[in-house]
Amino acid sequence: MDGFAKRIKELRIKKGYTQAQLGEKLGISPSAVGMYEQGRRQPDSRIIMDLSHEFEVSIDYLLMGEGGGPREVEDALQGLREGLKSTGGLMFKG
Repeated sequence: MDGFAKRIKELRIKKGYTQAQLGEKLGISPSAVGMYEQGRRQPDSRIIMDLSHEFEVSIDYLLMGEGGGPREVEDALQGLREGLKSTGGLMFKG
């Protein structure tokens, strides 16, 4: 199983979706999801964008396993939250 196929399956399971549920959300068949997860078929760019949105990860993470994975995104958001707390929020001085 290639990295892309493995990431799709891991993300689907993490969300608690069956192949049928993910297929319904994406407007594709459960067998298409299965083929993506087995590395027997590659999704088109629309499906890749939809997967990225559904799993809340970057396209780079889906395709290459780099940057924007679920943990990295959450860590970045947490850092932003903490920074805003310590400075009292966003301020515009103009």
